[in-house]
Order: sequence, then structure tokens, then C-alpha cells
Amino acid sequence: MQARFGGEGSGTVCVVRDGEWVRFVIRFEILDGERFREMADAMVAVSRDEPGTVVYDWYVDEAGGIGTLYEAYSSAEALRAHGSGAVFSELAPRYLDAVRVARVDAFGSADGLPRRDVLGAPTTWWGGPIAAVSDAR
Repeated sequence: MQARFGGEGSGTVCVVRDGEWVRFVIRFEILDGERFREMADAMVAVSRDEPGTVVYDWYVDEAGGIGTLYEAYSSAEALRAHGSGAVFSELAPRYLDAVRVARVDAFGSADGLPRRDVLGAPTTWWGGPIAAVSDAR
């Protein structure tokens, strides 16, 4: 599946799945389980209304003390809007005592994004799929 976005001549980029331009799997060490759940609920409430946020799902392994956020965005513009929105400007600073970002995996071509660590955690940039059930290649 190929998708065009941006202005004229911006090029064609590969999406990961229908409607997804990039996805992240972020793993957290949970320092306070109750506040972790509160943070997840608050961030979902904000992200639910962001145009281009395709997936924003939180998971928890109580016994292991770890959490995971699976998020996907339809475009670079959607990711930029999320990154400059309330999740980062208002909510994340309130919950610094509840989590530590352990690692990030980024999937999709994510053209134009700098290949650096995300959220101060070790990050692997996987690129697009080499084989897929969908038309993602």
C-alpha cells in the first residue's frame, strides 16, 4: 500500500498498514502501578480526539512491572501534532514519577524523522516490513 501526503512533489512513502505511516511500541518500567493506569487513561482521553492517531493502546504486565504503549499515526503531520500536544506538554510531566521509558521500537518508513533515540530510551528503527499479509510493502 502506497500513500501520498504532503505538498506537490513531496514523494510517495510506504505505510505500515492501511492508514498507518509509522507505529511505535514503547516499553515502560512501571514505578507506580496506580499512577501508570491513571496516566494511560488520561493520555488516551486526549489522543482519542487527535486527527491521524490511528492506534493508541496501553497494556500492562502487573507481575512483571512493565507496561507497553502501541501507537500508530497516519502521517508525519499527525505525529508532529501528537508530539506537540497535551500528552507531552501537560500530561507526561505530571507522571515522571510513575514510569521509566525502557525501550522504543519504531516501525514504518517514517521518512523525514531523525534516526535517534526516542524519549531518551534505546530505540530501534525497523523501517517498513520485508513481508506482510497486508499491502504494506
